[in-house]
Amino acid sequence: MVNKCKECGQELPENAESPYCEQCDEMLDKRFDKIEDDILVYKDLTPEEIEILKKFDKDSILELYAKTYLQFTKEGQITDKEEKLLKKLRDNFSLGQKEIESSIEFVQKLGKEFCPDCHEPIKDDYNLCPYCGYKLNQDFKPAATVPGTSPNIQDAWGPMLKSPGCLIILGLILVAIIVYLIYQILK
Repeated sequence: MVNKCKECGQELPENAESPYCEQCDEMLDKRFDKIEDDILVYKDLTPEEIEILKKFDKDSILELYAKTYLQFTKEGQITDKEEKLLKKLRDNFSLGQKEIESSIEFVQKLGKEFCPDCHEPIKDDYNLCPYCGYKLNQDFKPAATVPGTSPNIQDAWGPMLKSPGCLIILGLILVAIIVYLIYQILK
């Protein structure tokens, strides 16, 4: 018996673990990520998004629920709109209270937080989000130089360039260069 992709009908290899071909699997993962982002922004699920989510296993939906719940509680008290969304997830995917609690515990035990800007998983000790560059630690200031790299010109020369003595010396050097160039042209 030949296995075919549930999405496009393309023949799958005999040892395929997913019911989708590589292209459809990638496309569905991108849709899942977009739905995850949209849930956090719009706090709603459309019927089309529910149909797409039905193509994923229950563990993926439980993780989505847990991340959403944790993000909502991190922002403060869960609003009516957020509770309606969580209820929609519970009802459409038959999520039981014990498995929800277990999934929330599991996500929390991973020690991961989520970037407030792009909502990707991050570690507690990150200063910047590795996905979008969002500044997670407001007290974080990048080091002036990293070993093996050249320093930022403003960090290295900025204070000295602002001193009056330095500006006079730079002005004299510039005048000397101009005089030298004029002399060479007229020669």
